Amino acid sequence: PVISYDLLGLPEYGLVVGYDGDQLACLTLNNDEQPAWMETADWPPAEHQQFTRAEAITLLDLAPDFDRRRAEVASLRFAVEHFWAPASRDMWLQHGMKAYEFWAMALASPLPLHGVNPGTGHSYNLMVLQRARRDAAVYLAELADRYPEAPSLKAAAARYDELAETVAEATQFLPFPGTTGLAEPATRKAVADVLRRAMATERAGIDEIEKALRALR
Repeated sequence: PVISYDLLGLPEYGLVVGYDGDQLACLTLNNDEQPAWMETADWPPAEHQQFTRAEAITLLDLAPDFDRRRAEVASLRFAVEHFWAPASRDMWLQHGMKAYEFWAMALASPLPLHGVNPGTGHSYNLMVLQRARRDAAVYLAELADRYPEAPSLKAAAARYDELAETVAEATQFLPFPGTTGLAEPATRKAVADVLRRAMATERAGIDEIEKALRALR
C-alpha cells in the first residue's frame, strides 16, 4: 500500500492498494471500502506536481518485548488527557472539550467563518470526527472483551457508538465537500447544536474511560 495525496481528484490523503497496467486502485474518503480506479497519467494534477508525493507503507514485526496491555492503557490515558487538554497559548490549537466549545461557538456566531470556502473544511472535520469516533467505539468494545476487570469499557464503547451517531446527524446537514452548506444561518445553528450534544456524549464516554483506567492500574 502507498499513502498518496490527490487520488481521484480529492484534495486529501488516500491509499493506493493495487495497480493494473496504467490504472491505480484507490481508497479515499469518498470510497473507503471498495477501491476505485484512476489513470496513472492523471496523478498528480499539474498544479500539485512540485510537492505531491507517494509514501510506501512497510509492515514491521512487533518487538518481542512489546507490552500490549501497557500500550492500550496508555492509549486510554491519552484519550482522557487530550479531551481535557487546554488550548495552545495563542488559542490557535484547540483540543478535546475546548475544541467542541470553540467550534460550536464559531458556527453559532453571526460572524463570517474563516477561509475562502469554510464549508469544505467544516464538512471534512465533521466526517473525520464521525469516523474516528466510530472506530473508537469498536476499539473500546475490543478492550472491554480483553479486560473484563474494567466493565466501564463496555459503557464507554456504548457512549462512543452514540457519539458517532450524533455526529453523523451533522454530516447530513453538511456532507463533504460542503461547498455551500454553511451559507444558511439555520444550517450553522443546527450543526452547532449537534456539536454541543456530541461534546456532552463524549464527556460521558471519557468519564467511563477514567473509571476503566482506575480499574486497570
